[in-house]
Amino acid sequence: MARLEVPVFRVSTKHTHDAAEPFDGVPSMYDAKAAQVLAWLQLQKRSKPWPIKSDEARDVAAAADSYEFYNAQLMACLGRLEARAGATLPGAPRDREHRQQEHAGVAREVRLARASATPFVHPRWTSGVAAA
Repeated sequence: MARLEVPVFRVSTKHTHDAAEPFDGVPSMYDAKAAQVLAWLQLQKRSKPWPIKSDEARDVAAAADSYEFYNAQLMACLGRLEARAGATLPGAPRDREHRQQEHAGVAREVRLARASATPFVHPRWTSGVAAA
């Protein structure tokens, strides 16, 4: 819609709910009534413009969310693997502190990238990839 330059607004669910009963005396909503209530609230200036993020900001947020999702799964699996290795191989090296420090540094970089809306690319993600 933004590319077509059509203004998009949002209305608070509380305003919509509160306006439903006085509109026709019935608190329930159905599609036609909802459309009328939203139009009425728009006329009453009870709506706000929908905040539209830039493509770059959306890409950064998506990359950060993906990183956080997969990192949580990785940490859970590594914890289980480390526990099994410790139980079966008493002499197995334990470098959990180093791994936690590395992931904390990456998470910090992700938060900084998200705040500045610049794409975050971890050095490991680009290893072996020729520069364009």
